[in-house]
Amino acid sequence: MTDDPDPATNALDPPTNASESGDPVARRLLEGVSTHAIFMLNADGNIVAWPAPATALYGHDATAVLDRHVRMLFADDEGEADSDSLPGDFFAEPREESVEFEHWHRRADGSVFWGTLTLSPLRNGEFRGYAAISRDTTTAKEYERMLERQNDRLKEFTDILAHDLRNPLN
Repeated sequence: MTDDPDPATNALDPPTNASESGDPVARRLLEGVSTHAIFMLNADGNIVAWPAPATALYGHDATAVLDRHVRMLFADDEGEADSDSLPGDFFAEPREESVEFEHWHRRADGSVFWGTLTLSPLRNGEFRGYAAISRDTTTAKEYERMLERQNDRLKEFTDILAHDLRNPLN
């Protein structure tokens, strides 16, 4: 661990398991959120910290994901691996701003969920990697689709009603 007082940048220094981290703030941040998986990526997009909430969301333990590329977590809608979810050159240059991706994610058991992954650059003078925040948004996506179907049916009904009002059957 470096003498760097910033827990967000220290999270990229060994040890990579947040529960072993000597920084209690970083440990609480990475492990204290139950609805989101917060994990760390190096500049190349490889997973370097994988706390318990990430294991709970994805089903992978740390040994299965550490030093592997974040693309391993993405899937197509059939549950197959989908390495095209992130642009191929995404990690070529450090990002200045956070970027959010909505896509299918794949759990260790092969099941898929619609999720949001936000990648935020970590800097302490120089670029250090990314904080990755992932959450399962399947329920919200299903609700959104239901609303779209209801809106489509309502539009169809109003179109029929408008037609009938303009052209009565007398």
